[in-house]
Order: sequence, then C-alpha cells, then structure tokens
Amino acid sequence: MNTNRYLLLNRVFSRNTFKYLLEEHTEETYVAAIKQYVDNPQKKNNKKIISEFYQQLKKITEMNIFIKTHY
Repeated sequence: MNTNRYLLLNRVFSRNTFKYLLEEHTEETYVAAIKQYVDNPQKKNNKKIISEFYQQLKKITEMNIFIKTHY
C-alpha cells in the first residue's frame, strides 16, 4: 500500500479540509485527491466525489485489516 495515498485520503476527511473547502470553496488536499482518485470529476458533484474518496479509504482499510489478521 502506498502510505502517501492513504494519508491523502485521510486528510480529505479532516476538519480543516472541510472547513477550508466550505469557506474558500477550494482546498489543495481536496484538489490533489480528486486528481489522484476521480475519473471525469467535471461530471460529478462534491457528494459523489466524497463518496468515491470514502469507498477508496474503506477498501484500503479492509485490505490492511485482512493483511494484519492473515500474516
């Protein structure tokens, strides 16, 4: 697992990221995660994009749990 990618997704869900996103209507962590994880972001609203981030984070977490319990 690429730790930087995992950290990027975790940072998307931080209070500060959401705060800046709401106040400034943009946030560099959010933009970086979109570039990394979202195909055709122009066709998606923020709700869909955040849902995709959450699904990726969930998948990584499940994989980590599997690895820890089986090795």
